[in-house]
Amino acid sequence: MLERLVEKIVNELISNGFLTANKQEEYIYSFTCFIETAISSVVFLLMGLFLHQFIPTLLFMLFFSNIKKRCGGLHANTYVGCLSSSCAIYLFFMTFISPFLLENMKYCLFLLLVGGVVLWVIGSVDHPGMGWSRREQEENKKLARRNVLLEVIIIFVIWTVTEQSALVVFTTFAVFLNAVLLLIAKIKEEKYEERCTEEEGSIDCG
Repeated sequence: MLERLVEKIVNELISNGFLTANKQEEYIYSFTCFIETAISSVVFLLMGLFLHQFIPTLLFMLFFSNIKKRCGGLHANTYVGCLSSSCAIYLFFMTFISPFLLENMKYCLFLLLVGGVVLWVIGSVDHPGMGWSRREQEENKKLARRNVLLEVIIIFVIWTVTEQSALVVFTTFAVFLNAVLLLIAKIKEEKYEERCTEEEGSIDCG
């Protein structure tokens, strides 16, 4: 539904001479991504505001997206599915995981180390919607590892020089959640490759 609305807006802008027709698909994709990102950001920030965790939620979003855009990994088939599942995971985290970690910070360190190692080892996994070339995937793998290292360092700095445990918990969960999604995507990718090997030459596997 959103894409159809964006398509109508882009076509109207093209008709009025504000955009060029030869880049219609690019405009539709860019506008759709922008609107989806805006909606998701507003929803998450409102949840953070309502639950009195606005700043930690903002940092969670920044840390999560900084890695996610480079490591790729598991994605929902639709935007609605992505947003609803993300909200469900975040509310579960806020209700159960965050209070536990705030009372047991040693487990937070464990999650950070495990998440960091998983992300560093795997690096990135392509998604059909992305369509990375081999070169792009290798480049994103390097950038994902750089971002992971940077975030882990920042989290340790926050941990050692401030008393803001909530900031540590939320940013650590951002790293760990990326690691979980990337690991699931890697497992699915390997299973798909195994099936393609068994069915080599079939239409489904190219």
